[in-house]
Amino acid sequence: SGSTHPQSSPKSTTTIQTPQQPPKPPLNGPHLSTMLQSLDPMGSYALDPEAEEQLLALTNDFTNDIIRKSMMLAKHSSRKKVDVKDVAFILKKQYGLTVPGLAGGFSGLT
Repeated sequence: SGSTHPQSSPKSTTTIQTPQQPPKPPLNGPHLSTMLQSLDPMGSYALDPEAEEQLLALTNDFTNDIIRKSMMLAKHSSRKKVDVKDVAFILKKQYGLTVPGLAGGFSGLT
């Protein structure tokens, strides 16, 4: 007689579809602390954890929005590469922000 081990049946796997996880924030807590230290070398101020969390979320959302809209602009122009002109255009048209020198001399932003 052979072994009496029960036959192992393949385990069923349940995959839960979750919304695409947003990318990690471009800044993290240590970066914010470094920025605070550069603005306040005497160390008079500290960043409240809730304020830090809000700044990180805002930065992440802002950056993701700019990248997504810049990608759409590049796609509209039949390009697969987002360039500085795309970013400058989105910053100007969507947010009213002009960053000197960002557009590389692109005059179409006025």
